[in-house]
Amino acid sequence: LARSIADSSTARLEGVYTHGGHSYGATSVEEVRRIGEQERDAVVRFATALRAAGLVVEMVGIGSTPTCSNPPEHLTGVTEMHPGNYLYYDVMQARLGSCRMEDVAVRVCTRIIGKYPKRNLLLIDMGWTGISAQGKESGFGAIDG
Repeated sequence: LARSIADSSTARLEGVYTHGGHSYGATSVEEVRRIGEQERDAVVRFATALRAAGLVVEMVGIGSTPTCSNPPEHLTGVTEMHPGNYLYYDVMQARLGSCRMEDVAVRVCTRIIGKYPKRNLLLIDMGWTGISAQGKESGFGAIDG
C-alpha cells in the first residue's frame, strides 16, 4: 500500500501515524506509559522499514490524550504527537490520570428540570451533543455543585 501511494501521481505518502486508543483502557499511569512506548516503538519500526525499502517517510506521528499526558520516557524517531483533547481535558481524562479535575477547562451548564430520587435520576435541559455517548463508562462527566 505504501509503495502504491508513493508511486501514485494523485497521492503522496507523507508519513505514518497511529492513535493509541487502547490507552483509554489502562488502569494506571505506568500502563499508559507502557502503551505509549509500544505505540512509539511499533510506528518508528514501521517507518524505518519503509525507509529501508526506499520510501520517503517524513512524518512519524503517535498519540492519544492519555499517552500525551503521560508520555513514554523518550520520543526518539517520532516527529509529531497528537494529543487529542489534551488542550481542554475532560472528566474521563481526569479519571484516567491524565490530569486533575482542576485541569478540565470546559464545563457544560444546564438546568435540572426534574428530580426522581427513587430512580436515582435527574432530568436535565440539554441537547445530546452536550453530553455524548463517549465517556459512558466514566459516567459521562461529573455534576459540579
